[in-house]
Amino acid sequence: MKKKIENDKIIPIKKTPLGVSIISAVFIIFSLYLIVSSIVSMAVLSKSGVRGLFGGESSSKFQEFRLALENGGMEYNESNLAGLINLGMIITIIFSVFLFISGLYLLFRKNWARISLITLSYIFAFLNFAGLFANPTIISVIYLVIEVAIGTYLLRNKEVKLIFRKQI
Repeated sequence: MKKKIENDKIIPIKKTPLGVSIISAVFIIFSLYLIVSSIVSMAVLSKSGVRGLFGGESSSKFQEFRLALENGGMEYNESNLAGLINLGMIITIIFSVFLFISGLYLLFRKNWARISLITLSYIFAFLNFAGLFANPTIISVIYLVIEVAIGTYLLRNKEVKLIFRKQI
């Protein structure tokens, strides 16, 4: 363990645990993926409209989407739908920037980043758990386990708590 001298006090410098570094990298990569995919979706939407997001008018995915809207009692209106999708993408980008900053500052041992990622991990886990009732898949179960593990590790691990403790 290295030591740093500050104001005639020797303060031990602890190495960031590997788990924290991996979690930080996962959140940074995930946030970058969300930002890029949102920007690409907005570009496709502006060029090709809603149909372009689903691969064209004749695409079976587009037909399923349109049918789901109509079965839900909603009329398909491309301009309103495009506006809602763009709004969703803008919200996703803002959220992703926060996720990126939190992941990055987790590496810098900022406790607010740790707390925000614990909170987000449990929120993601809850949403994933709720989604299991609508569409149960093995991937959803795997994501749920990973999200709970991340939140629990950042919350309960003694080494993690120690490095995020304020040093005087």
